[in-house]
Amino acid sequence: MGSISDVVRWAVVVTMAGPLALVGTPAWFQLSIIPFALGILRYALLLDQDEGEGAPEELVLSDPVLLAIGAVWVLSFAVAVHGG
Repeated sequence: MGSISDVVRWAVVVTMAGPLALVGTPAWFQLSIIPFALGILRYALLLDQDEGEGAPEELVLSDPVLLAIGAVWVLSFAVAVHGG
């Protein structure tokens, strides 16, 4: 199982490979990092507030703000991959 640093490294590689792979718009790849980082920070905030009892997926699925951030990330990444 990967760590957060592996996920961040993957996001950077995807962002940097965008122009090289000739898919989508490079600006959307770069913009997709913003909701990704906000999601990581929101998750860390929830853990710090001791709401992180139980399984991680329960925490993610029970927080509407984190779900909204995730939806924005998926949308921005999809636009980047499929061209926007």
